[in-house]
Amino acid sequence: SDDNNDDGTINWADVTGAGSLAPGASTTVTLHFTAKASTQQLANDQTINTARVDGVIDENGDSPTGAEDSAPVEIGNPSVAISKTRTSTSPVLVGDEVVFSIVITNTGDTILNTVPLTDTYDTTYLTYGFGGAYASPASDDNNDDGTINWADVTGAGSLAPGASTTVTLHFTAKASTQQLPNQQTINTARVDGVIDENGESPTGAEDTAPVEILTPASLGDFVWEDMNGDGVQNAAENTAGIDGVTVELYDAGNLTTPIATTVTSGGGAYSFQHLFPGNYVVKFIKPTGYEFTLKDSPLTTLDSKDSDADQTTGMTDVITLTEGQNDTKWDAGLYRPVTIGDFIFRDVNANKIQDAGETTGVPGVPIQIANQTTGDVFNATSTVTGYYLFDGLPPGVYTITVPAQLPLLIRTTDLPAPFLMQSGDVDLTKDFGYINPTAVEIADLWYDIKANGVLLQWTTSQEAAGDMFRIYRSLDPQGPGKLLTPEPLYAAGNPTGSSYYYLDTTAGPGATYYYWIEVQPQNSLIGPLEVPYGVPAPGGGGALTLFTPLVLR
Repeated sequence: SDDNNDDGTINWADVTGAGSLAPGASTTVTLHFTAKASTQQLANDQTINTARVDGVIDENGDSPTGAEDSAPVEIGNPSVAISKTRTSTSPVLVGDEVVFSIVITNTGDTILNTVPLTDTYDTTYLTYGFGGAYASPASDDNNDDGTINWADVTGAGSLAPGASTTVTLHFTAKASTQQLPNQQTINTARVDGVIDENGESPTGAEDTAPVEILTPASLGDFVWEDMNGDGVQNAAENTAGIDGVTVELYDAGNLTTPIATTVTSGGGAYSFQHLFPGNYVVKFIKPTGYEFTLKDSPLTTLDSKDSDADQTTGMTDVITLTEGQNDTKWDAGLYRPVTIGDFIFRDVNANKIQDAGETTGVPGVPIQIANQTTGDVFNATSTVTGYYLFDGLPPGVYTITVPAQLPLLIRTTDLPAPFLMQSGDVDLTKDFGYINPTAVEIADLWYDIKANGVLLQWTTSQEAAGDMFRIYRSLDPQGPGKLLTPEPLYAAGNPTGSSYYYLDTTAGPGATYYYWIEVQPQNSLIGPLEVPYGVPAPGGGGALTLFTPLVLR
C-alpha cells in the first residue's frame, strides 16, 4: 500500500506498479489485519471490510466504471475464569470430609462448547471420595491417583458468555499436614484446552484452595466403685467398673452446654474420640444412690489411679489435649454411702452385753466417729430412746468413741477396734452399755500407820451435796463392823470429787483391822480395807482402788 497508516483506509495509487493489466488478466492484493475487538455486538456478529477500485485509466485514456466488493469477518473474545474454594471447615481431623467447590465462568463473549477440567491433590494427605460421594458432575473416573479429570464439564451442553458451572468434589482427610508450610496441603484446579464456538481456545486458568488436617486426640477412661473409700483404684477394684454412668464433655470455655455425651459400658469404660487439640472439661453424672469419692487422693502419686471428679460438681480440672494425644487418666470413683449405729443401753448387770431384758436406752450420750481414711469426723447424740445413727457416710476405716463417764453414768462396754466399712455397708451393731454408779464414787481408799492410830484416806471422783460417810471397823473381814462415826462425815458436794481422811485413834498395835466406808444416802458399803497394825512407823499402808456399782437395799 502507499502507506501503512492504521487510519481505516488503505490506498494503492496503482496496484500494477509500473506495469499494466491486459484484457482477461487479473492481479491479487493480500491484506493482513489483527483482530482488535469483538464483533459479537454487531449485526450478524461481523464487521465488514470493503475494497473499491476506481479512477482506472486504460490505454486510450478512458476510465471504466468503478467496482467494489466486501468481505465480512467475525471476531470473538473467548475467555474463561476459575475459582476454587473449600466449603468445609478447616482445620479438619483425619477421617473427616473435605469438600471443595470449583466455579468455572465464561468471561468471554463467545459460547464455550468444550470445557476440560483437571483437579490435582496430594494423595499423602487426601483420599478422593467420602462415604461414596466423589464429584458432581461426575469425573471421568474415581481413581485415587492425585489427578481428577473431566473431558468436558458441560457434558453435552455448552457455556454461554457470562454463564458459569460448578463442580463439587469430596475428599477424606488422610494424614496430618502440620509438617507442611502453613500446616496446609494445597488442592489445585485448572481449566485448559477450552474450545469456543469459533474453534478458538482462550488462555487456561487455575486456582487453589488449602486445607489443614490434624490427627485427632481422645480422652477417657474409667468409672469405678471405690469400695474402701480411699480414692484410689486398688487392685481389687480394677474390676469394679460401673456401667450406665452418663459422662459429658465440655469445651473449657463453655461449661453450660456439653459438646458430647457418652455412657460407661464394658465394665465402667468411657471414651471421647476424634477431638481437636484444645482445652476440655469432663463431667460425671453420679447415679442415684452414689456419691463421689475423694478427688486426687494423697494415697497415690499416679494420676491414672485416682479419682478426678469434684465431689460436689462431678467435674474434672481443665484437660489440655495436644494433636494426636490419647489421655486415658481421667477417672471417677463412686461409692454407696455407709451406715453405722445404733443403741446406747442400760447395762443393768454391768456384764458388757445387751441382755434380753436390757431394752432401756440412755439418752443424750455423745457419739463421735472418725474416718481414718478421709480424716472426716462426725458427731451425734443418742435420742430419748437411746438410739443413734450415722448415715450417708463415705466408706473407710472408722473408729467410734463414746465417753467413759458421764454425770451419773459409767460405760461398761469397751470401745471397738478400728473397723472397715466398705461401699454400701450397714453396721447397726455398734452398741454401748452404761450403768448408774453410786452418787458418790470413791476412786481410792488407803491408810497410813501413825503414832496415834490408823489414818484412813479416800478420794472421790464425783459427789453431790448431802452425801455423807460412816466408818466401820472389825477384826473379822466378814464383819460385822463397829461404827466409829456416830456422827457422819459430810461430803463437800464437789461434782468432780474431793479428798477425805479419818484418824482412828482407838486402834492399837498388834492387831489386823478391817475397815468399811458406808456411803449415804445411797446405803452402799465400800471395803473391807485390811490394815495390819504392827509397830507404828511413818509411811503408807495398803491401798484399795474401787469401783462401786449402784447398790439398792
